[in-house]
Amino acid sequence: MIKKYNLWKELRYNESYNSNLLDNYYLFKNISDTDQKKLRSKKYVYGFIDDGVYNHLDGKNISGFNELILKDFKDFSGLSIKYIRYNSLSKLLKDFNSNKVDFAMNIADSSKYNENIYTTTGVFNKKLVIVTGNSNKDIIDSIYSLKDKEVLTIKNSDLEKYLTDNNIKVVSYSNMKDLITDFKDDKVVLIDIENYNYYKSSALKDSKISYILDSNEKYNYVINNTDNNSIFKDLF
Repeated sequence: MIKKYNLWKELRYNESYNSNLLDNYYLFKNISDTDQKKLRSKKYVYGFIDDGVYNHLDGKNISGFNELILKDFKDFSGLSIKYIRYNSLSKLLKDFNSNKVDFAMNIADSSKYNENIYTTTGVFNKKLVIVTGNSNKDIIDSIYSLKDKEVLTIKNSDLEKYLTDNNIKVVSYSNMKDLITDFKDDKVVLIDIENYNYYKSSALKDSKISYILDSNEKYNYVINNTDNNSIFKDLF
C-alpha cells in the first residue's frame, strides 16, 4: 500500500509540476486561451527513419533516445504526437518539405530542407567514429585516410555531405538498418558512437573503432516553420 501511495504521489507531483510550468509559460508568453486551444487541437507529426539507438521500432512501437525526450515533452505540454516511420531519409525529406511532417531529428544535409525551417538547440552530443572490420590493418588517423576507400553512409544525410565535401567516395543507403545489415569485414563506416555501441554486439560484432573524430556539434531537431507551428516550435 505504501509503495502504491508513493507512486501515486510521485505521479501527482509530476502532473502538478508540468501543469504549473505550462501555465506560467502561457502567462509569460501572453498566449491567449484561443491560441492555447488551437495549439492543443492539432496532432503534430514526427517523422523518422530507422536510426539505431535514436529511432527504432520495438514491435509496433517507436523506441530510442528520441522517444524518451518526446514522452517528456508530451507529459509537459499535453500535446498529441503522431509518429510516422519512413523507409528512407529521402522520403522523409519529401514529406517534410511538403509540410506533411512537422518535425524530425535533424540528421539530413541542410541543403535538402526547404528554407522555412526552425532548428532547436542541441540535445545529444554528436561524436563520430570511423569503423572498420577487425581484420583491417589500414592506419586511419584522420578523415583524409579514407581518400582511396568507399565509406558507407545514409543518402541525403549530413554525414554523406561531410564525406563528399572531403572528396571521399560513398556508398549510400536509405536508412541505418539497411546500412548496418550490409556491413562486411572489408567495409568502412562513418557512424555516431552511440549507434556503434548499439550495434557492436550484433551487426557490428566483427568491427572496431579505427578513429574518433573531434567534434563539438550536437544533434537537434528541425521543425517546419509554418504559422500552425509558431507556438509549437517555441514550446518545444
